[in-house]
Order: sequence, then structure tokens, then C-alpha cells
Amino acid sequence: MATAAANRNETSPDLAALYRRMVEANRFLPIPRAEQSFVGDGDFRAIGAEFLELFIRYGGLRPEWDVLDLGCGIGRMAIPLTQYLDASARYVGVDVNRAGITWCRRRITRVYPNFVFRHLDYQNPLYNPAGKKLPWEHPLPFEPASFDFVIATSVFTHLSRQDVKSYFRQLAEVLRPGGRLFATFFLLDDEAVAAMGRGGSRLTFQIREGWSMFEANGLPVRSATAFRSEFVERLLSGNGLRPCGSFLRGSWSGAAGGVTYQDVVVAEKAGDASPE
Repeated sequence: MATAAANRNETSPDLAALYRRMVEANRFLPIPRAEQSFVGDGDFRAIGAEFLELFIRYGGLRPEWDVLDLGCGIGRMAIPLTQYLDASARYVGVDVNRAGITWCRRRITRVYPNFVFRHLDYQNPLYNPAGKKLPWEHPLPFEPASFDFVIATSVFTHLSRQDVKSYFRQLAEVLRPGGRLFATFFLLDDEAVAAMGRGGSRLTFQIREGWSMFEANGLPVRSATAFRSEFVERLLSGNGLRPCGSFLRGSWSGAAGGVTYQDVVVAEKAGDASPE
């Protein structure tokens, strides 16, 4: 796994930083009340602005691209994207949590009609325990090759191995040739395991030989799940996705050089065409 510099998109770092500052400074963008938000700790607006910069800098996101946000939650990534995507671009946010989708429709779609949100009634022990569907039985409701950029931030860190495999297959299908996947994980390799062993992380995963998925010790089911880097590499290659450079290390394990808290994977769908 690489540090941040290895995957840097050298054509846009200044632009990315500019948009991040713009979003952080814009106090008129909607923000949920603390009791409405279910996306974890940290500053809601600052984290969204941080990821907008990461999407541009490392994902190569362009303003005219059509974007799918898997696990959009309560709009933490959508809100900064309203300040970057063109009015002609299409953003679709999907989530299993109905309350987050309702909030996004009321606060975002009414101002930015090209930003739409859809509820997926998939079972999830944290966010939709009464869900009636399973992702491997009910595919995402989108046509093949309909998006240029797919976001999955803090999604695969809460899912089972079977869920992740199903979503990867579906996300690869809805990506256009040359489209990009930007996803975050807790990835386990020798350096991450060593850092956890030194007490550098508030998360600890019980490591077992022969396993690819691990749940954090002492937390409710699916609160935090980690995967071996090799497992994610196989997922990419098995679904026609090629990494855009090395995986980017996060700071969650206590290892040095983290680009953000979770590890970042950027991959491109194979094919002759690229998003224009």
C-alpha cells in the first residue's frame, strides 16, 4: 500500500484545494442537526470538503461526470459535490437508511434538481435491520454503463464479505468503460497489523490465518469490518477493474502517511472509452 503521493493527480491539486476551501467557507450549505446525522464522528462539513478534494485529486473527478454515491447517508458527500458538478451532470445517491434519503430530498434536491436520492430496502444490521431485500438477490436499479464515477465511502467498512462481493460486481456493471470507482476500506497488510500491535489504533481486528474479513473487537456486528488487501485486489481484477496506482493508506491503524482516516482504493473500469 502506498502513501498519498503515489496516486496524486498532478493536473488538479490546486483546483482540488480551491474547491475544498470554497466548500468549507460556504456556511449556507445545508447541514443536518447532530441528532439527525448517523455517519460517524467528525465535522460534517469539513469531512465532505476533504473528500471533494480527494475525489478530484486522486479520483480524477471531472465536473461533467455522472456520479453514483453508494451509501450516500445524509448527504455528506453530496453537499460539497453540489458546488463542483455541472448542472448537466447527474448525481444519484442511494442508501438503505430511509431517514437520510428523506432529508437529502428535502434539503438538496429541491435546490439542485440534478441531485436525486433513492432508498434501497436492503437488509443491514446497523442502518436497515428490517430491510426486505438482499443485494445479491436484487441488483441496483440502474442500467449498465450509466455512470462515470462511483463513490463508496465508509460503506465497505460496514459490510460482510458476501455483500462486498455483490456490490463490487454491480458497481463494475454500472460503470462506463474508463469510469472510476473511489472506495474506502480498512485494509489489512503487514504494516497496518504492525501499527495496530503498537497500540496506534482505536480499532483492533482479530487477525486469523486464511480469513479475508475481520470485525473490530468489542463493537456491535458490522460496526467496523476490515479486509485483507489481497482480497480487494482479487475483487478488482475479477470485475474488470484495474487499480489507478497503489492503494492509499489511511491513518486508522496508526501507520504513518495516511491520506485520510480510512484507506482509499481508486480503480478504473477496463475498456477503450473513457469519460468525456
